[in-house]
Parts: sequence; structure tokens; C-alpha cells
Amino acid sequence: MKYLIIADVHGNLPALDAVLAAHTDVDGILFLGDAPSDGPHPNAVIQRLVEVGALCIRGNHDTELLNMDLSQPPATPDQAWRHWCRKQLSEESLAVMTSWPEMRHLDIDGRPLCMIHGLLPPQYGKRLWPDSSDEAYAYLAAQCSEDTILVGHSHIQSIVQQVGRIFCNPGSIGQQRLGVPQACYALLEDGQLRLDAEPYDVESVARDMATLPIDADWLAERIAAFVQGRLPDTDNIGRLARLETGEYR
Repeated sequence: MKYLIIADVHGNLPALDAVLAAHTDVDGILFLGDAPSDGPHPNAVIQRLVEVGALCIRGNHDTELLNMDLSQPPATPDQAWRHWCRKQLSEESLAVMTSWPEMRHLDIDGRPLCMIHGLLPPQYGKRLWPDSSDEAYAYLAAQCSEDTILVGHSHIQSIVQQVGRIFCNPGSIGQQRLGVPQACYALLEDGQLRLDAEPYDVESVARDMATLPIDADWLAERIAAFVQGRLPDTDNIGRLARLETGEYR
């Protein structure tokens, strides 16, 4: 059997569609959270996940949008983008997101799996990176009894064995961090995990982003980083530089 494992689409429909088109033969699709926020196609992404019958969990951005108070005006361009994303979501899409749990426990071909987005407390670095401490890995492992843990949130592809478990991060479909503007994902096929990526029309997404009603100078800087396959992340510049070796994407 073959399962597609995806995470962190972030409102990027062309990237999601490129991966789906490359794998029309899968037996199931597992989505690890962060679907609509910070991209130009928030509602369409939710609807596509519904159309393909993806088994989904909720990410931190999904929860943020669901809990957003639209009566409070955004104070920054970043908040304005999130407000815009939230306003694009139909009642149907909001209901779908509300139904997503924060964790799922599965058994695929006799292999127990835990699906979790991977938000960590600040003392563990907020995200699970390939070079995170044993303590960070142990924190997530304590939440799952399964030997294999599927985790998103960092946008960095990796399959790491730590604290007696296997952690698989498929990378980000729609927002890359390491200078590789491709849609990243993982596959579980015949019991084996592997990482892969698909090219997609990054420039078309950038053009769609440029039409959003957000501060033009702020948006232009973010679009330039997006086209380069980088996500502005000032809190983790040092760590990303260490990971940008060609081994990860």
C-alpha cells in the first residue's frame, strides 16, 4: 500500500496540486496541519483536501485562524495577512477545520503511526529540527505511544531515529525554508518511508500573492523570499544556516 504524507500547505494550491498529480495511485493521504494560512488560496486548499479525502490534523496556524477575533483590527501586515486568510474561508471550510483533531493514531499495514503537528514549548525551540536535542524529541515522544511519529511544523524534511522512535517530517508543501522552492512531501510505501519533492509554478503563486490587499512593501519582501524558497524566520537564522547543506530541503 502507498500513502502520501504532507504538511504545511499554507494556502499554496499549485504546490499541493503538483504533489497530488504526481501521486494519483495512493491508498490514502495524511495531512499534518497548517492548511490555509499565509498563502493566496486559503479556501481552495481546504476544499482540495476534502475532495481527495485526506485524513487531517490541525496545526497551530489552523487553530489560530479558527480562534481569530475579526472584530479586532490587525496591527501589523502579518496580522493583516492572517485576517485576510480567515475572511476567505467559507462556513463549510471552517466546519471542516473545526472537525480536525490535534493528533491521530493509526495502524497502516501493521505499522502503528502517530500524526502530530509538532509545536514545542519555547524551552525546546518551538519546532522539531533534525538537529534538535534529545529532550525535544523526548517531549514529543511522550505524547505518542507509537514507534513512528509523523510531524510537521518545521518545514524541514527529515527521517530521524531518536529516543527509540522514528520521526518523519515530510517538509512543507507550500513554504520552504532552505532555498529549494519545491513542494516537499513523504511517502509510506510497502512499509517504507521516503522523502521526495515536486517542482511547481512558484512564480504564479507569487503573482497571486502580489494581488493581496496588504502593505505592498512588506509583501514584496516576503514574496522575494518565497520565490527563493526561503521563509523569513529571524528566530532561527543560525539553525537554518547549519541545515542548508543540501542534505535537507
